[in-house]
Amino acid sequence: KKDFEAAVDRARSIAMSEPKGPVYLSLPLEVLAQAWAGQPPAAKATLEPASDPHPDPAAIAAAAAILREAERPLIIVGGSDRSAFGAVGPFAERAAIPVTEFWPRRLALATTDPMHAGFDVAPHIETADAILVLDVMVPWLPVKHTLAKGCRVIQVGPDPSFSRAPMRSFQGDVVIRSSVAAALRSLGVAIGEAPAKRRKVAQAAHDAERKRQAQSIAIPPSGLAINAF
Repeated sequence: KKDFEAAVDRARSIAMSEPKGPVYLSLPLEVLAQAWAGQPPAAKATLEPASDPHPDPAAIAAAAAILREAERPLIIVGGSDRSAFGAVGPFAERAAIPVTEFWPRRLALATTDPMHAGFDVAPHIETADAILVLDVMVPWLPVKHTLAKGCRVIQVGPDPSFSRAPMRSFQGDVVIRSSVAAALRSLGVAIGEAPAKRRKVAQAAHDAERKRQAQSIAIPPSGLAINAF
C-alpha cells in the first residue's frame, strides 16, 4: 500500500508540475490484483507538485531589449496553462504587441481583445522584426511561412525547447525557461508601457485584420474546403 500511494503521489506531482499534462502510471499486476484492505489513504501526499519555474533576469533583460527595439513585434501563442489567459492580454496591451493564436489547444486571449490579431500568422510573420513565442511547439510552418530577414525570436515556456520532441528546429535567439505568466510579469516590468503612437498602430492593424476576416467569411466557398493555414 505504501509503495502504491507513493507511485500515485509521484504521478500527481509530475502531472501538476510545469509543463503540466497527463502521465502514464504503470503498476505491477500483482499489486493491482491484491484485495484492498480498506485502509484510508494518507492525509498528506508524499510528494507535492513543484513550484512554477521563474525566468532568469539576464534572459528577461535580453528579451526586453529586443522587444523595445522592435518596430513590428509579434506574439505567437498556442495556449498554455490557465494562468496565461490572465497574463497575455494585459502584457500585450501595455506593450502594444499584436497576438496571434496559431492552432491553439486552449485560448490565451479573448478574441474581442484589441490586441488579438487572429489565428493566422501568415499576414504578420513575414514583416515582424521580433517574435515572442509563448509555449508553442510549432509557432509557424517553415514550408509556408518565412521570417523576415534579421527577425529575432524569443522562446518562452516551462520547456521552451520541447525536449521530448524528436525534432524541433525553430529559431530562438533568447530562450527562457519559465511559466508563461511569470515571464510576462517580468517582461512587463522590464519593457514598461508602449508609447501612444505604437498603440495606435497596433489597434489599426487589429481593425484591418478584423475587416479582412469579415470579408473572407462573406465570400461563398468554391470547390473543396481547405485549412487556411
